[in-house]
Formats: sequence, C-alpha cells, structure tokens
Amino acid sequence: MSRMLEGYEIIPGYDFDMFEKCDICGLTGKPTAEMKNHEERETMTVCIDCYEFDKNPDLFE
Repeated sequence: MSRMLEGYEIIPGYDFDMFEKCDICGLTGKPTAEMKNHEERETMTVCIDCYEFDKNPDLFE
C-alpha cells in the first residue's frame, strides 16, 4: 500500500492546531495540520487521524 502523504512534510507552525476540512477524508472538527510537498509545490490539509493512519496503517487493522 502506498502512502498518501509520501513526500509531504508538516509546515512548521501549522501542526494540528487548526480545525479545517481534511483534504483526505473530508471531515471537519478534528485537529488538522498543513502539509507541503516540496517537489510538486502542493499543500494539503490533513486531520490527525489520516496522518496517523498514513504513518502506521498496521495499527488500524
């Protein structure tokens, strides 16, 4: 399984202190972080649940 957030890094100062809509699951109300892909010059907003799932998918089986 390929990681959704491969190549993305959390932008300093935007680490799970916002409550925006997650670009992956579409939910609002969860802590979100702004992440940036330096190669493709894209940003995305990711909730803490999607971030944790991407880092450790085996924990959610």
